[in-house]
Amino acid sequence: LTPDQPTIKSSSKEISTASKISAQAPSANIKPLTLVRSRPVKIALLAPFSGANEIAGREITNGAAMALLDTPDVVAELVSFDTASDILKAATEARASKTDIIVGPLFGHDSTAISPILIDSGLIALSFSKDSRIISSNIFLMGQSVELETSRILRHAARSGAKTVAIFGRQ
Repeated sequence: LTPDQPTIKSSSKEISTASKISAQAPSANIKPLTLVRSRPVKIALLAPFSGANEIAGREITNGAAMALLDTPDVVAELVSFDTASDILKAATEARASKTDIIVGPLFGHDSTAISPILIDSGLIALSFSKDSRIISSNIFLMGQSVELETSRILRHAARSGAKTVAIFGRQ
C-alpha cells in the first residue's frame, strides 16, 4: 500500500480506507519505538452501518478514515464490519480477517458480548462506550467514563464556590 493508493474495504461494500499512520517523539532525548512490519497494521472498525444507528456508524467511519489520512508515516488498513444486526458475526469476521486491533463497537453491551472472541484471539477492542463497567484486559474505553465526567464537573462546581448541586436523571 502506498499513500497514493488508499484501499477501501468492508464486509458489505467498500467504505474504509488505508493510509500511513505516524507518531511523533515527545522529546529529542527519547528515541521513538520503531515497529517493523511485513504488512500494514490491520484495524477492524466495528460500527452500525444500518438500522437505527446507521448515521453514528457512518460518522465514526468518516472520522477513522480522516484520522488515517491525517497521519501519513506508517501503512495501515481500516476494514469496517456492520454491527447493526449481529455483533458476534461482525467480531468473528473481523477476527477471520486477521485484524491486529478492533476499534468499536459503539455500545457497551456489544463490547461485553464480543469479549470471549477477543480473549480467544488475543485481540483488544477500543470501545466507543462510556460505560466503565465493561473495561477488562481486552476492552478499553476511548471516551471518558460518566464517572470521570461527573467527578470533573463536581470538582469544577466546588472550586467555583457552588454550595448546592442538583442532579436530574433516571435512577
